[in-house]
Formats: sequence, C-alpha cells, structure tokens
Amino acid sequence: YIQAHLERTRNTLSAINCDMIGEDLHKTGGLFTITCTPDSLPSYLNDVVVNFARTIQSQELYSLNGSRHAFAFQVNPYSGGSDHVIFNDGALKVPSVMFGQGDTFHHTSLDTPDKVDASELRRVCAIALGASYYLASAGDTDAAGMARLITRNALGRMAAEAYDALYEVCQAESAGDLHGLYAQAVNILEQTAVRESGAVLSTYVFTSNENVRQEIQDMVGQLRTLKASLGRELLRKYESLCRDLKIVPETASLTAEEKRLSRRIPVRVENFICPLQSGYIIDKMGEKALEQITLTGNSAYEALNFIDGKRSVWEISRAVSAEWGHVPAK
Repeated sequence: YIQAHLERTRNTLSAINCDMIGEDLHKTGGLFTITCTPDSLPSYLNDVVVNFARTIQSQELYSLNGSRHAFAFQVNPYSGGSDHVIFNDGALKVPSVMFGQGDTFHHTSLDTPDKVDASELRRVCAIALGASYYLASAGDTDAAGMARLITRNALGRMAAEAYDALYEVCQAESAGDLHGLYAQAVNILEQTAVRESGAVLSTYVFTSNENVRQEIQDMVGQLRTLKASLGRELLRKYESLCRDLKIVPETASLTAEEKRLSRRIPVRVENFICPLQSGYIIDKMGEKALEQITLTGNSAYEALNFIDGKRSVWEISRAVSAEWGHVPAK
C-alpha cells in the first residue's frame, strides 16, 4: 500500500498504532503503554497523546459493561515490534506512536475476548480518537498551544536526562571513566536539545502564520537557554571531579579516524522504502554479508533513520549513542 500511495503516506500528519488495547489490567497485568516516536523523528504527537491520556485519566470514564478500575498508563521511549516501525522509518517520516497493553497471554490460545475490559477499551479509544480529531482540525491557535505544551514538558525532560547523565559522571572511579562519561553526558545534553527543539518546531506543520511561527521559534530559545545552563553545570562538576582525582580536564577533540568519518556523509537510496530487513540484505549481497553487520536492533534502525544526506557518519553515531548507549562511529 505504501509503495502504491507513497506521497499520500508521506503527507500523513501522524499515525496511532493500536496494538493490543482494551485489556483488563487485573486479569492480564498489561498496563496501557504509550510508546513514543524515535529520536530521529521528534514530534508534537508524543506530548499531544500523553496530554489526552492525562485528560481521560482525570475524567473517571467508565463503560456500563466494564469495570470500575482506575485508569493507569505509562509512557515509554521508542521501541519496535509493530506497525509504527514502518511509519517512523526515515524514508516516510510519519510520526507514529503505539498504544499497547502487552501481557502474558499475548499470541497464545488464551488471548481471548474475556480478557477485554470495556471501560479500558473506551478510555483508550477516547484518547486515540480525541487526539486524531484534534490534530486533523488544528490551526494557528492550536499550533502555538501545542508548542507551549511541548516546551513545558521538554524543559523537564532535558533537565532529567542531563542530571541522569551527571549522576553517571559522579560515579566515575578512574580518569578514563570520568573523561568518557563526561563526553557522553555532553553528547546526551546536545542530542536531547536537538530532539526537543525538533518536537517544538514540528508544530510548524499546523500554521503558515509568520507571527505564530515566530512565537514558536521563541520557545525554542527557552530550550537553548536551559541547555547552556546545564552545560555549564556539567562542566563545573567535571572540573571539580578532575581536581579530586588530581588529573587535568580533557578538551574535546576528534581523532584522525573520527575526523575522517565526520567528512563521510551517507545518502539513502530514494527508491528504498521502509526498514532494512535481513532478507533484503541476503537477496542483494548474500548470506555472508550479515556476518559483517555488527549494529542490530533499535540502534541499527535509528542509524538508518538518521541518514538524511546532511549528517556525517560521526554525527549519526553520536545521535544513536545518546539514544541507545555508546555506538562506535566505525
């Protein structure tokens, strides 16, 4: 379908993938989970659906045929495993979240309708339909409102990720560990700022009004201010820890290999659509080609997504490292 309707798919505002919803938490143990878009595709969608979930949570919404259990949910960073993978792919760039309630009965003979809670199903459907209707009809006022919501939440996310990284820096027991952890903390801060700024600016799609766009751009300035403040705090703590260990702080610089990779800019083939599967590699290059691939899973998925004809191999490795842990550029 995507190959046959490529431009229509690419022009889609967003997608909500409902995979295993409406479960009775008390029977299945499956907590309703919102899985966000990957860092390669920062979007208004994450904050909007979470905001709708919080609204529904406050409404005490039930079904006559359902339970009276309280509504609970969690928000997780990106992971794969369902159809949202296709839409979030770098060739399509359609922001897609997943709604799901994974449980022990999933894909078994006990995965039957008696596990459904009509109240839970009503709540999740209200979130999905409410968010879809809101986004489909959003205009100038809504664009600014979304940008403010994202900025509000982004400031907290940036601080949380920076302080989590700073905690790791403080656990360093050797000079090598300290230098490496500080470099990773700085990278996490930089990439988080890029992601959150991208999410705020993604609201541009809902307005062409220059005054509104300027207002949105001003909100990004708030994120830049916080990034600078957190960066100074990271540096002060790093220098203090260096003094404690009686070592000299290192100035960030690229190795010869990193410089080479910073000049190498990969380009995605235009007619290759959707995630790279092992079967495709085998068909094109033979089974032995798989033995040469060391990057797998979500890291490999994101590495391909970050390929945009602008980022270098070095920049891609830094982006993936901030999201999934250290990934060597080579």
